[in-house]
Amino acid sequence: MTLLLAVVAYAVLSAWAPRLWAVSISQIVLFAAVLVVTLRSIRSGVALRFPLFLAAPLTIAGMGAVQLLMHWTVYRLPTANAAMDWAGYAACGWLAAQVRLSREERERYLTWCCLFAGLVGALAIVTAFTSPFHVFWLVPVRFEQVFGPYVYRNHLAAFVELTLPIALFLAIRHRERRGLFVGVAAVLAASVVVAASRTGVILLALEVLVLLVLAAWKRWLLPQSAMVFSALSIAAILGGAAAAGTATLTNRFAEDRPYRVRLEILQSALDMVRQRPLTGFGLGNFRTVYPEYSRIDPGVLVNEAHNDWAQWAAEGGIPAMLAMLLFAVWAGRAGIRTGWAVGIAAVCCHALVDYPFEEPSVVLLLMLLAGLAWRCGAHEETQRSHRHTVRPQSHPTVLESLQS
Repeated sequence: MTLLLAVVAYAVLSAWAPRLWAVSISQIVLFAAVLVVTLRSIRSGVALRFPLFLAAPLTIAGMGAVQLLMHWTVYRLPTANAAMDWAGYAACGWLAAQVRLSREERERYLTWCCLFAGLVGALAIVTAFTSPFHVFWLVPVRFEQVFGPYVYRNHLAAFVELTLPIALFLAIRHRERRGLFVGVAAVLAASVVVAASRTGVILLALEVLVLLVLAAWKRWLLPQSAMVFSALSIAAILGGAAAAGTATLTNRFAEDRPYRVRLEILQSALDMVRQRPLTGFGLGNFRTVYPEYSRIDPGVLVNEAHNDWAQWAAEGGIPAMLAMLLFAVWAGRAGIRTGWAVGIAAVCCHALVDYPFEEPSVVLLLMLLAGLAWRCGAHEETQRSHRHTVRPQSHPTVLESLQS
């Protein structure tokens, strides 16, 4: 698990870098780890598990391989790269699902993830004001603004959507460090306000609401403590957002028809789907094919569909989109069961109006959390099955007699 956290941390800190070398290093480490774990399991005779949620990334990776073999892709290199990316995401999720952790160990790793996210959020705030055109004050980039390691506001928002629920969950679980985790949550929320991500702010508000409802429903907190915690969390998050400044975010919300261009791009993507509903145009080829189906000229390069769901259907066919739909349903259930994994479903919702799944660091973190959530659910099912196992007949104790 430490290796996986290190890989994800590296991917986050190198999110600004040119895509090929930054992603390739993570993939090499993940594929090597899969090989080592597989060989060790064969030698020890330990059965390996295959989580159902991995069907989604493997379906997309497999679709890319089929497109290459059947010559269905209009440009082979982006398809090969995209298929390799999704295979790496599946490897990350699979490795996380193989790790047996106690509840204390799992929460310790979640704590590390939370603290790392808090550092990234703080770095995003500082660099947004002090180094808008240089990553880490050193590396020049050609983007309008920099938010820590991210050069696009919605990719930072997706990262926060995955980690804010972890901070709130840990604040609920650990009363002695509640101030620390609520403070991390406030910093993360403030970073999204500074980045002025409209969808990110809306989804973060919904995540906070869902966590508070789950805390009350599952009785993670006593009623009086739940009220105090809710007030403390909301006040801290709103205070952090206000301190960061809301002028840019307010102006973006005040824009007239802010999603007009994205709606036109979405319609073009749907035209592409109607042209090749089953085979798609090849993973990674939206940018190449879009000009033929464009309805408007926005004056800038249309690099993505700004809707991952439509882009999956356009590039990989409707089967790829359906595979991700099943994954989103599973993610919703996992989020309700665990609380800290609510962010997985939130990112799937964010993908309706943007492209968080095109950022490798976001997807690697998402698959890591998905693997942990699946393992947590598998452990709970095992415990329930043990409790319901019929024991050998024996003389009942006094307590058992009274209960019967």
